Amino acid sequence: MKKTIVKSWRTLVTFLFSLIGVTACSEKAMYGCPHADLTIKAEVTDAATQQPVKNIRVVIASGTPDLPLQPDTLYTDDSGKAEITRYGETFFGDTPDLVVKFEDIDDTENGYYAPMELSGKDLTVKQTKNGKDWYKGAFDITAKAELQEDIPPVR
Repeated sequence: MKKTIVKSWRTLVTFLFSLIGVTACSEKAMYGCPHADLTIKAEVTDAATQQPVKNIRVVIASGTPDLPLQPDTLYTDDSGKAEITRYGETFFGDTPDLVVKFEDIDDTENGYYAPMELSGKDLTVKQTKNGKDWYKGAFDITAKAELQEDIPPVR
């Protein structure tokens, strides 16, 4: 009689633990970091004439120091535009947090422009593809800079 009660108790406990184990594993485990594909577009114009400005260095960096986004450097073409697509970039929050810096590097070849920095609300962020789980999707990020002419530094 005692053996039957113990055996029945073990069977009941085993059954209950198996139910707990099944329900505990119903959530999908996710490892890694949130990431997305980013297409970053820069447009640079002269603030006074609204004409495109070529040969402007565009540096794209993370707006959050803790994130592993490596800075990237682009240069504007004759139409004042530069573009890059980066895949699998890590970021937290709803949209990527970037800083885009503009600097005139060609001395006075096309005029001299004061440096400028855009971030946060200065950037236009548009989600172009929805994501799932850790993949947040794809984003187009546009930075439009109107640079002011400035006096070149003395060298």
